Amino acid sequence: MRIVTLNSEKINNAAQFHELLRLELGLPEWYGCNLDALWDVLDGFVGLPLLIRLSGMPLVQKPELNPELTPEHNKEHNKEHSQANTEIIAIIQLLQEAAANIDGFDFELV
Repeated sequence: MRIVTLNSEKINNAAQFHELLRLELGLPEWYGCNLDALWDVLDGFVGLPLLIRLSGMPLVQKPELNPELTPEHNKEHNKEHSQANTEIIAIIQLLQEAAANIDGFDFELV
């Protein structure tokens, strides 16, 4: 079984998560960097059996207010941070669902 360990400290948004997956799994440049593309490569492109371990939790953190920013800028920053968290959670959920449905694929949060 191939084991790939990803360090979540390198992940601040979905784009970074997809890029780390692309690099560590040896995915081609044409990998779509979205949830559908991730499912497709897990279900037919990567060699199985495969275990992906995600370490370094927590990935998702509450944003801090920056006293140097106006309230409106802080609100926009928090909105962007919340969107990034939502996208990261969606990738983790897809990996968990893939582990439950794709023979030879497993996912662990460590």
